Amino acid sequence: MGVYSNQTVFGVQIYKFGDDDTSEVLFEETYNEPMSYQQLRETYLLYTTLKETDLRFKVYVECTSTLNYHGRETFMQWMQLTLHNFLQTFNV
Repeated sequence: MGVYSNQTVFGVQIYKFGDDDTSEVLFEETYNEPMSYQQLRETYLLYTTLKETDLRFKVYVECTSTLNYHGRETFMQWMQLTLHNFLQTFNV
């Protein structure tokens, strides 16, 4: 049982944690359609301008569940992404 993503990105969030373990969102965008090449590229270019260290990433993806989540076959969910995977996905 579990939640599975089809890896199609519909949005991205770049954030960091403060000294008191609260998160500060630096950038967030979601779309009704999968992100285009241009949108992925613009997000990467924005990332390269940020002077912050220890950034965190989430992507908004379409998911399915073996539990038939609330009677729906698919649903949208934020999922954490490592820096390595962010660079693979967004450095197009």
